[in-house]
Amino acid sequence: FRRDGIAELALGGLTLDFIGQNLGGYFLGWAINALWRPGIEKAAVDTNARDQSRALAMYQKAGFQVVRRESSWLTPNEALAAH
Repeated sequence: FRRDGIAELALGGLTLDFIGQNLGGYFLGWAINALWRPGIEKAAVDTNARDQSRALAMYQKAGFQVVRRESSWLTPNEALAAH
């Protein structure tokens, strides 16, 4: 809820023990329902290359659309400055 009217889902996922048990869709549905509240017009999911290989397809099946792709790298100096 960092931007007006937009609910953003970031850093969600399952631990390795639960991948492959058809739980991802259940938890995604629960999270989507939790995002909607008065004043929210749009929901967004941030994903990255470290997500499980089927994650993007699951987000799309839930109704999300890819609107942007970007690449970035964190250099060692940036990582140290962040702490």
